[in-house]
Amino acid sequence: MTASPRRIVLVQAGLGAGGTEKILSLLALHLDRQGHAVTMLAIVGHPSESFYAMPSGVTVRTMEEELGRAATRSTVRRIAWLRRALREGETDVVISFLTKINVQVAVARLGLGVARIASERNNFLIQRMNPLWRVLMPFALARAEVAVMLTRASRAALPAWARKRAVVIYNPAPVACERAAAFPPPRRLIAVGRLTEQKGFDVLLQAIRRAREQGCNLSLTVYGEGEDRERLSALTESLGLSGHVRLAGRTLRPHGWVDGGGIFVLSSRFEGFANVLVEAMAAGFAVVSTACDWGPPEIVTHGRDGLLVPIDDPGRLAEALVRVWEDDALRARLAEAALLRAADFSEAHILSEWDAAIAEALNARTHQAGMALLSRS
Repeated sequence: MTASPRRIVLVQAGLGAGGTEKILSLLALHLDRQGHAVTMLAIVGHPSESFYAMPSGVTVRTMEEELGRAATRSTVRRIAWLRRALREGETDVVISFLTKINVQVAVARLGLGVARIASERNNFLIQRMNPLWRVLMPFALARAEVAVMLTRASRAALPAWARKRAVVIYNPAPVACERAAAFPPPRRLIAVGRLTEQKGFDVLLQAIRRAREQGCNLSLTVYGEGEDRERLSALTESLGLSGHVRLAGRTLRPHGWVDGGGIFVLSSRFEGFANVLVEAMAAGFAVVSTACDWGPPEIVTHGRDGLLVPIDDPGRLAEALVRVWEDDALRARLAEAALLRAADFSEAHILSEWDAAIAEALNARTHQAGMALLSRS
């Protein structure tokens, strides 16, 4: 147990299988092991349906379970529920992820004396969002004791006045950094992500067809679900790839796709960080990625621990995939270097940075409270 256990509340939109949920579950486990009293708040979903298992010591509450699905559609009711939860828990620190949640938590904690950490996770310059949230986002970050950004590029994109309390904490690789069972990695091509336009799977399918037209006998398995499943299924068929591309849905267990190693491809048009890229590197994959904003260019050094290609360019993507598929020595060299690079994203290292951010937020709040007392005396 830590010397000074705290009451810490983590807030997210839901309890699904996304990258945000993954990192928050890892953070909850870490804080619970340190002896903190941890509560996970989510707007939608039910605690029993959480994709990522929570430690028994972590309290999980959802607005949908307590007030019903209809209530979650009201911003005012969301803020009221969050405020009540923070007050009831006598919270010391609240940590929130994603734009809308950050703004709502910023309002909910007003006057409660709770230290706040807000983290922006996606590319807010490109991501589609209501203009109101886009305007409020930097204010919510600037008014937090600590704002956690995922990349140097995302921090630099903030207005200067909103950047003062911002720190960069990368996402950890929650899979063990160890050599894949087979080395060099086998000719097994994997992609992972939500089936949405952001992830660029349409470009990836076109690249697969081009590679096969060049005589490269590669095939692809895509793990993930999303609103574009039907469109991508139709595109797979129209490109003549039905026997060579499989849309496999979600894995039965978190990170199940890493088993056996292989070649990992990220075809995204934009990212907040790209968790799966680091996970693949840590699991001994050779990686090919678009050099999209943000994330991959800060994770991969082209030609050393992976290959980077432009976004929306099926020709260049096909060329990179063919190189890695056909060259055993290249595949082995990239995978070896990727393992070394992934060590920079170890859980121990990244979670220690979160510990520092929490300590900084608490110190800042204590200082603010002290200054307020002095001003009234």
